[in-house]
Amino acid sequence: MAGTEVLGSVEYGVSVLGRPLVVVLGHDSCGAIAAACAAADGGSTPAGVELLLERSRVLAERVADGRLAVVGLSYRLVDGSARLVAAHGLSGAAVSTHA
Repeated sequence: MAGTEVLGSVEYGVSVLGRPLVVVLGHDSCGAIAAACAAADGGSTPAGVELLLERSRVLAERVADGRLAVVGLSYRLVDGSARLVAAHGLSGAAVSTHA
């Protein structure tokens, strides 16, 4: 997962620049992602989304009050598709799982 400097940059984008969406993107052939998932006891991109919200009060508060969405996507290199694997702050109507 990202260090404090990256988390600070994400928080800056949300709180100062007013960005309404944070995307955590993993892909199926990433050795670093596989190692992180194994180290996190079976974690995955959804765990990355959860970790962001646990580590950042700024992000968690904005999700809770409807000003921010944080989503996790898994990208398949072989066919170029992306799959939604986690979502916080989105209404059901706003979620599309089309590849």
